[in-house]
Amino acid sequence: MSDLTFILTGFGIVIAVLSFLWFACTLVGWLHRDKQHHAPVDTEAPGPALAPIPSAHLAAISAVVTAMLPGRHKIVRVFAPGHKTMAWIDEGRFEMSTSHRVRWDWAAPGPADPTRLKRKP
Repeated sequence: MSDLTFILTGFGIVIAVLSFLWFACTLVGWLHRDKQHHAPVDTEAPGPALAPIPSAHLAAISAVVTAMLPGRHKIVRVFAPGHKTMAWIDEGRFEMSTSHRVRWDWAAPGPADPTRLKRKP
């Protein structure tokens, strides 16, 4: 019976702490609900030519802004920076990953040998 009491006490403490954290997060959100944070607008022209963003992505971004922020907002600029790596970095990563010695004797044992599973009479 004491084990059950110990488990229920621990469970109650965990639920109480999680409830307090939920309440604290809700309170902070409620206190800051009227403040609108506007990102600074970059008036300079973008650097190198950027790939156009698909219209489906722009629609998704607009939907998220509408759902998450109260009031009306205007999306001024959306861009995706390039994610290209230099070829020598990729080659170095490939060489590092293929240069490691595979130790076959460290593998987990396979299925048991069926001849060993027979019981001796």
